Amino acid sequence: MNQIREIITRAIIGKGKKRTKTKYTFSLEGVTKILGCWISCHRYEAAISNGIPQVIGVYDLHVWYSNEDGKNCALYKTQISYQEDMEVIKKENRIFNNEDGIEAICTLEPKCVDACLANDQLVIEVEKEMLVQIIGDATLRIKVHQEEETWDIDNLVSLNDSFID
Repeated sequence: MNQIREIITRAIIGKGKKRTKTKYTFSLEGVTKILGCWISCHRYEAAISNGIPQVIGVYDLHVWYSNEDGKNCALYKTQISYQEDMEVIKKENRIFNNEDGIEAICTLEPKCVDACLANDQLVIEVEKEMLVQIIGDATLRIKVHQEEETWDIDNLVSLNDSFID
């Protein structure tokens, strides 16, 4: 008799991490100094498109700046969209498909790492890091050991006969 059994389950079949630094350039008139830069409202989701894991996301970029040689200040806000193709280390040689699940985790929230003025334009550099996990069907093979059990459940229970008295 065959003592091998197969268990079909869902498991992580691929993982990938990607850190990016992206520069964005904006044209604003009269900017004399950048006073601050920050990011808020980061939202993202993961998908598999043509066998390629992707992270699609959006965040708001805020730049606080002065103009008119420091007499006034203003806030510039814009929404940045991104789509990252993720390289994944596979546990087995296969092509990912729509039946596979995908999960994205932001391991480094987008943050401004540099903000400067160049040729009357704002140049903002943003850094972020994303991780994806692909979840798919996996088959485990186990060896089954059949042994006779020597204990009896009645031997494990001890009753106090005088409990009800």
